[in-house]
Amino acid sequence: MKLSELLAFVTVVETGNITQAAERLNRVQSSISHRIRSLEENLDVVLLDRKTEGCSLTAQGKILYEYALKILNLANDCRNNISHSKNSQLNVRIGVIECLSPYIISALIDLGHDLGWHINI
Repeated sequence: MKLSELLAFVTVVETGNITQAAERLNRVQSSISHRIRSLEENLDVVLLDRKTEGCSLTAQGKILYEYALKILNLANDCRNNISHSKNSQLNVRIGVIECLSPYIISALIDLGHDLGWHINI
């Protein structure tokens, strides 16, 4: 199961239509259909009742839909936390001269580590 397959599935459910889901995701209709079929083959179930007026969930599709929403939300939360931690990381480079007392350097390093800084000397 891939996130892109789950996203395609959720979008089809929300739009009720493979064509509209493809438009929303900026994909071709065959790509969305392929992702849904891949999910169905992987799970060995039919997830959607496909009709000319649109798609509706089967009983197994309803189960996957609830899990897919949770998985996609967790993936977005994870992505946001990683991005936030990457952007909030502070790297400090300190150049030192030989006559600077070692205890001053040590104190700077200790202070930086206490503040969560990554210090390169």
